[in-house]
Amino acid sequence: MSAGTSLNFEHGTQDLSSTIEAHADSAFKRCRTLGVDRLTIRCQGLPGFDHLTYTGAPESNHLKKLVEAIGERGIHVDALTKINALGLDQDIVRNPKAHRAAIDGMLETIEAARFAGIDTILHYVNPIEPEDPAEDEEIWGNIADIFRELMTQCKSSKVRLANHGIWMTVKEPLRTEALAEGLTYSQYRHFRPQKWPGPYLVRSAEHIARLIEVEVPSIYNGSAMCTGMYINYADVPEMVKRFRDRIYFVQVRDLRDQWPEAVEVMPGEGDLDFPHILRLLKDIGYKGMIQTEHYGDPTSEDQDQEAEAVDQLKQWLEEL
Repeated sequence: MSAGTSLNFEHGTQDLSSTIEAHADSAFKRCRTLGVDRLTIRCQGLPGFDHLTYTGAPESNHLKKLVEAIGERGIHVDALTKINALGLDQDIVRNPKAHRAAIDGMLETIEAARFAGIDTILHYVNPIEPEDPAEDEEIWGNIADIFRELMTQCKSSKVRLANHGIWMTVKEPLRTEALAEGLTYSQYRHFRPQKWPGPYLVRSAEHIARLIEVEVPSIYNGSAMCTGMYINYADVPEMVKRFRDRIYFVQVRDLRDQWPEAVEVMPGEGDLDFPHILRLLKDIGYKGMIQTEHYGDPTSEDQDQEAEAVDQLKQWLEEL
């Protein structure tokens, strides 16, 4: 296992051939700065994918050529990153039959990854939690129906989903205001101020476990081991042991405290014991990429937080 980075490529108005070479050059430059040779490509920004609705699919030939150009520069593309994997229209988990085109886009994205030689999609599962808990099971059933279709395509394409819940800190000044009003995690479902994008239904390690172990078990339906799940009270080392060979992607994110008090900090400055977590990942045989993310506020305008976080991660890995 080794460090990598995640990049978003905007295709702009240049012809696609020039765009691919420019993007491959920028990927090489960023990876060289960080001292890494692995990355993920985010769907948003790729031709064919609608970054406004998070629907559609990356254009297969463009993605393949981009991956090849990046590979020619000595960089391996470990995964395709799909934020808001179910799209932004929340009606899809209430009435999936009315969203055939959006689901087809999900299936086409899986096949586009295969065509480009990418075997993993970092897959952010983003349904909003309903205000009425009585609606949960219907929504879970619809999510399961969608995922069964995805698994059929994943099996055919031999592409794995590394599913990621939505565990999110409350940003300032909303955090201070909410804590002053006595907000606790037991009130998570009903916390709905305008500046908060949640609450989310798949927001904990147990929800990921439900998705991949109970609802739609498949070797292609796995977990992203994001240490940010600690925000919503996950025991991260225990989750590493639990998910084991179903961990298809890893993200390092450090925090002080848990929801709603949680704040993001640089790796090594928070509550998480990363040498222990990384040792567990090594023990279970994880050999994939590790991405650092969510560093809190920078100390200066020119601080390269990712570079500092990657340096810390590489130091921990060398000490294993």
